[in-house]
Amino acid sequence: MNKQPFSIDGRNLIPTIQALHQASQFAAMVSNSYLPKLSDDSQNSFHWTAETGCLEGRWLKNPTMRMLIDVRNFEIIIDNYLSMEIISLDGWTKEQIIGNLQDELKKIQLNPSLLKPVEQFTIPAHPVDKGLPFSKPSMEFLTEWSNYLNVTQLVLGEIQSRFKRASAISVWPHHFDMGLYLPIAKDEAGKDTQSIGLGLAIADAYVPEPYFYVNHWGKESIKYPKHLPQTRYGYWNTKDWKGLVLTSSAILVKEDQVALVKAFFNEGINASLQVLKRQTQPIA
Repeated sequence: MNKQPFSIDGRNLIPTIQALHQASQFAAMVSNSYLPKLSDDSQNSFHWTAETGCLEGRWLKNPTMRMLIDVRNFEIIIDNYLSMEIISLDGWTKEQIIGNLQDELKKIQLNPSLLKPVEQFTIPAHPVDKGLPFSKPSMEFLTEWSNYLNVTQLVLGEIQSRFKRASAISVWPHHFDMGLYLPIAKDEAGKDTQSIGLGLAIADAYVPEPYFYVNHWGKESIKYPKHLPQTRYGYWNTKDWKGLVLTSSAILVKEDQVALVKAFFNEGINASLQVLKRQTQPIA
């Protein structure tokens, strides 16, 4: 992969990411309406595939189909295994898109009346909520966000291979983050008592631009040291949650951006292990 996959200030990508976040809700509606609910709500999650540039929803079994979000082309796709139907977003309102989606679902023998909005979470308000049509962002910005997803998937995949109990790498329609969950300790019943989370987040109340993060959790209250572990990259967020943050703007000025993301994640994991008081050898 190119050492310099990022070239645009991440703050300028925020409107593009927000539009994609809204688009992801159509696919989440399908998964949430036609798949069994899971305890972690992962029936709504997506898998990123760099080769197609798509966020891929989970397969339904009867009929066999899934929903995809084509990031580069700013479209949603119904994949019914034998063929794909494209539903355009650009120039269409939410109400119109849902109507078009229901028409396509009916064609593959899914009851369109069962398609309902996701109720277990809400996402930030957007002009499309007031009836304005979607507007396709520039290809330059869509490609740039695809590059962020590509790098995150690549680096998290390498980390995932080193942890036997690591989760799948998923993109979640609630916060629209790509994340990996690492169980670190379990109790006698097999339930997690310590874990580390890491991934790519979009701008939020804590960081006003896209950022990479590493955080940690413990069932028992964590006794933090007076000084949090020092790392070469990123900084500690201590408002509401404690974890390391590496902003997109901090990455943009570096020569080998992929190596920086890898180093940040690895240092962040080791710092979290120190906080959780787990003995480990440094991760290369």
